[in-house]
Amino acid sequence: MRSLRFRILLLFVALLVAVQAITLFTIYGSMRQQVANNIANQLDVGRRVFLTQFNSRRQSLAVYSHVMGRDFGLLQTFHDDPKSLLVALNNHRRRVDADLAIAVDEQGLIRADTESPDATGEDFGLFDVSDEARRNAGMFLSVNGKTYQVVAAPLLAPNPIGRVYLGFVVDDALAREFQALTSLQVTFLAATADRGWHVIASTLPDPMRAELAQRYMGSPDTSGQHAEHLGDETWLTLPLLLADEPGTPVLALLQRSRDAALAYYKPWWREVVEVFLAALALALIAAWATASNAMRPVRLLVEQARAIGRGNYAEPIATRQGGELGELVEEFNHMQQAIAERETSIRHHAYHDGLTGLVNRYRLEQLAAERICEAESADRRLGVLIIDLNRFKDINDTLGHQAGDRLLREVGARIAAAVQPDDVVARLGGDEFGVLIDDLAVADIHSRLDALGQAVMRPYTLEGLTLNISIGIGVAIYPDHGHDAEALLQHADIAHFAAKEKHLRYALYDGAQDRYSLLRLSLLGELQAAMERGDLVLHYQPKFELARNEVTAAEALIRWQHPVYGLITPDEFIPMAEHTGNIHVLTAWVIRTALRQTVAWRDQGLAIRVAVNVSAHDLRRAEFVADIRAALADCRATPEMLSIEITESAVMADVEQAVSALDQLNDLGIECAVDDYGTGYSSMAQLRRLPVQELKIDKSFVLNADRNADDELIVHSTIELGHNLRLRVTAEGVETGAALELLRRLGCDYAQGYYISRPLPAESFEQWLQARAWIRGIAGSES
Repeated sequence: MRSLRFRILLLFVALLVAVQAITLFTIYGSMRQQVANNIANQLDVGRRVFLTQFNSRRQSLAVYSHVMGRDFGLLQTFHDDPKSLLVALNNHRRRVDADLAIAVDEQGLIRADTESPDATGEDFGLFDVSDEARRNAGMFLSVNGKTYQVVAAPLLAPNPIGRVYLGFVVDDALAREFQALTSLQVTFLAATADRGWHVIASTLPDPMRAELAQRYMGSPDTSGQHAEHLGDETWLTLPLLLADEPGTPVLALLQRSRDAALAYYKPWWREVVEVFLAALALALIAAWATASNAMRPVRLLVEQARAIGRGNYAEPIATRQGGELGELVEEFNHMQQAIAERETSIRHHAYHDGLTGLVNRYRLEQLAAERICEAESADRRLGVLIIDLNRFKDINDTLGHQAGDRLLREVGARIAAAVQPDDVVARLGGDEFGVLIDDLAVADIHSRLDALGQAVMRPYTLEGLTLNISIGIGVAIYPDHGHDAEALLQHADIAHFAAKEKHLRYALYDGAQDRYSLLRLSLLGELQAAMERGDLVLHYQPKFELARNEVTAAEALIRWQHPVYGLITPDEFIPMAEHTGNIHVLTAWVIRTALRQTVAWRDQGLAIRVAVNVSAHDLRRAEFVADIRAALADCRATPEMLSIEITESAVMADVEQAVSALDQLNDLGIECAVDDYGTGYSSMAQLRRLPVQELKIDKSFVLNADRNADDELIVHSTIELGHNLRLRVTAEGVETGAALELLRRLGCDYAQGYYISRPLPAESFEQWLQARAWIRGIAGSES
């Protein structure tokens, strides 16, 4: 009996030890795999963060080097005064906190080098950067033993006279900066002809850095994530090739120690081991009494541990076992439930906003990518909206953050209620919301945006106060404005800033909105002074009447004659005037200046009607029409001398307001035109409602109409549409005689473009018109 008990004891203990070992091994393997997966995800997130910050640094260099390439002071000293040129380069370098600035002439000789002031006249000798794509892409250069992230830009005066290179040094400080952003170890390696691949900066300690330099001395492995041993630890490494050619190839390594990650689980693992050891001790004490009952819960523990290893937390262990083993099963179930709850919570927080319960930006990008794949195969459009609350900070500061949070929740709920069930609503952060419209018809864009805007802008009640909230909505449409989720969100963000800048409820993405210029910022404070000094001038571009072979009208185009930058086009300062509220003063100045010039021409026997472009902001002013009436009286002009042009997109921003303002202008006897037709989203019904007398075809359709059958068809259809609506039709962008002859054949009424004449100052326009030499050149193109 004693021997049997002994054998049972030994068998029970042996089985228990074996089961515990298997369980521990399974849990440990699952834990190691989970750690490896977590590190792989961290490396992937770190890669996105790293590349975003890296590209941001490159973009700042590209923008500022572009400004340097047009700096009047720098260009003036380029050939004549190397010392002054070096001072100018250093000033620009300090403004952007760059570490290197080099100016090189067209022969490849260094004119000035902030790193090596004595290098003037030496051959730059690295490589040639001639095309726009490679200038903007950025590169790395090795100068005096240091490696720099560099962007090149041409020096224009106005033709290229050389290049300027602007760069940040790649050193340990930069590596530590990226380490703080990514929570990963960061190493930069560069390849030079004399040293091959070598470490130039790293956050690793010196012994590991030396070991890493020895390992990457030859051809580095850039195939993807891989494991390697450094010191006494195993590291997971993600290589990123930042630049190959031209310049110095540079490789970044993002790393995380797997051993350090496993160390986080040591206390928990010790507790697990202690629990199993306690179970083994209890089994030794009461082996004979509990042997038969102990086998079943242990077996269940093994099965459940394997299920946990596979990620299955759904079913707990069901057993009536008493004593310590039953308690172990219960604790194991608790552990399983806690792990499952934490994983569910982590997954929810990874995809949702904690305040509103809406999906977050990351999840919106995922869903947008999935819907784009579906839309591509189904040939349908998607819409991405970014909605921003105006002056939300004032509400937070006045009523407190709790009231602001309640407002954000209410806004999110209203947006969700205003869209279709298949649409996705997200909170992007702060007071920004995003909407993914699943199936968007172009004809429904404005009605859906209007409905959404009205729903969000209904009055809110907070802290006993009634608040009226205004919003700005940016819209990007797939595939018109981008073919991936990142591009659509970026373009919607640009459009939303354009809407806020122009005080519109919403704006569709326009590529022109993407032009960010430091020149605009530098000119922002000078516009009012320029108006007072008289630096603004009008140029006039003739409108050629095809049927009569006569110039009977001209378009007045404003220019800024800047004392430093020279002639500045409206694209650079009109948006600033709209943003600062000076657009009304600017428009009034243009109208009065154009009318005075038209009256002067009339007194000389030249009958010319002048067209003036106005902004959507002008149409919204109640005093706009009264100001024009006063200008006509003050300038002794008749309404027939003036016509008003407004872009199609400005009209579509608020059709009702535009119709009301244009009706009042018609009552004065002033004709109106829709400019840039074809670039907006107006419908036939909307166009028919507008009280206009002229339709101007956007130059993008006219430029290649004589060589492109599709463009010719668009131009022809637009001309027929305008004539069917009893409108005159003007074609912009006529740059060749063939294009002019095509317009004659298609029955266009007016033509405007560089083939006829560039915009000219008033005196030059008058001389050009009186010389009448243009009649033979333009009218003779019929033959």
